[in-house]
Amino acid sequence: MGIFDTLSPEGTTSMQRDIRDGKPTELEYWNGAVVRLGQEQGIPVPTHQFIYHSLLLQEQQARAATVLR
Repeated sequence: MGIFDTLSPEGTTSMQRDIRDGKPTELEYWNGAVVRLGQEQGIPVPTHQFIYHSLLLQEQQARAATVLR
């Protein structure tokens, strides 16, 4: 846990930086995969669904804004 004390409070995740920069993220491979597998198996994954749909919208908006620049 000590490693967390060495991290900058201003630090961000790679996915957060990709969304900010309008780049494709690994969202489909992480949360999207869990959502799809949960649907296939009939297992509810509400937390992953919420994360996936929230970040997907942000990613789409950021990518569209990048195209318009």
